[in-house]
Amino acid sequence: MKSRSQQLMDRSISAMLAGIEIYNKPLFPYRVESFTMLAINAWELLFKAKWLHDNRNKISSLYVYEKRSLKNGVRSKKETIKRTSSGAPFTHSVDHLSKKLFEQQKIPQEVVDNLAFLMEFRNASVHFYLRSLESAQRLQELSMASVKNYTMLVQDWFGRALSDFDFFLMPLA
Repeated sequence: MKSRSQQLMDRSISAMLAGIEIYNKPLFPYRVESFTMLAINAWELLFKAKWLHDNRNKISSLYVYEKRSLKNGVRSKKETIKRTSSGAPFTHSVDHLSKKLFEQQKIPQEVVDNLAFLMEFRNASVHFYLRSLESAQRLQELSMASVKNYTMLVQDWFGRALSDFDFFLMPLA
């Protein structure tokens, strides 16, 4: 059975492949937005896989903890796992993990900056809409850099060469 970090790594690669597949479809109107959503998901899963790997696959290392309010209104001294509205454990965000991995010198500033731009574009796409794609060329360049950085870190961190996959992005028309 694969470790949790390996399972997350597999899911991360699948998310990146799905993003590239959609990005390379010429007649898919929402392709750039879809790519950024899947690429951010791939990055988050990659960072969580690395975090687990470095923390002996201890799943609790990914959880966000909080101090709850007691019935008398006082904050508890004991921290408990923060829960989502569905009751699942709340895990650290891609943003949080990228900052932590940068602080530990496991990712360069360029990766953090690239990811921040992709997240900004993704947020604009998901939470509202983009009026124009005037920055399409810049987005193309950063998307290609993101895929390149991703494959480099997968190789460095997990020894997995992604040469079996067609990790390339066709230029935007």
